[in-house]
Amino acid sequence: MLIMHYAPNIIVNIGSCGAIIQKIKIQDIIIPNQCCYHDVDVSKFHYKMGQVPGYPNFFYTNRLLIKKTVISLKKLNYKYKIGMITTGDTFVSNKVLKKEIIHKFPNAIVADMESCAIAQIAYVFKVPFLIIRFISDFSNENADLDFKKSFLYPSKMISKIIKLTFQQL
Repeated sequence: MLIMHYAPNIIVNIGSCGAIIQKIKIQDIIIPNQCCYHDVDVSKFHYKMGQVPGYPNFFYTNRLLIKKTVISLKKLNYKYKIGMITTGDTFVSNKVLKKEIIHKFPNAIVADMESCAIAQIAYVFKVPFLIIRFISDFSNENADLDFKKSFLYPSKMISKIIKLTFQQL
């Protein structure tokens, strides 16, 4: 409804995510270049794992927006990683689910609960999108505790990133 009412030129979504690979630290910035659902499985009907019928298997972030964001990240000297984000309706907080995601999507680096849905809507309405996440936890048994402790500083970081990025556009 927001897209239909306000007709934005760009959608930017910010938030947190859980690391599913080891080379990431809490509060690192993640710029997803592609999104997929880790909990959608209609492969019995000849779709790929994670693919919603009628949609592509992956939704891709706008390259220009990624490029401008990386320039901002470098100017701010923030640690960041670009890679695949997986989305599902479960907060990933155990090793079993984390291993399942890694097995299904070996290129994935993080998991969250909304990025792919936002990317899917942006795809439907043909609006370029950018997603900026920070690592709030390690998608393990301590994820809920780490998640609760990690918000104030990364929120300020992301605000600076967005401000600097949009000055370039």
